[in-house]
Amino acid sequence: MPAYLMIARDMENAILDDEVREDSIAPSSNVLAGRYSVNIATAARALRVLQDREIVRRLWGIGMHVVAESRASLLAKRRESFVHDHIEPLANKVTPAGPVNRRRGCLVYRPSPHG
Repeated sequence: MPAYLMIARDMENAILDDEVREDSIAPSSNVLAGRYSVNIATAARALRVLQDREIVRRLWGIGMHVVAESRASLLAKRRESFVHDHIEPLANKVTPAGPVNRRRGCLVYRPSPHG
């Protein structure tokens, strides 16, 4: 994974963990470059990725501002990604065996013979 994407991911994690608060100024590209020992252009690219994802927005003369509700947005995207990457592939590998208890609507699943 490229360094700028790792920095962007770390910033997202920091927002999710409340280390970087919504409605606050994000660390500058200079600060990120020093923290990650990368070129300032790499750190700036990470901030642009976050800007493209609408996690931060540029306030001219001030810096990058962490958007209010960015934490909720990140959580929703992570949930979607988890379902897509992990739950859906598992669901595709099982087939319903039919209701076990019609009154409760329970289903028992058995592995698909195809994979």
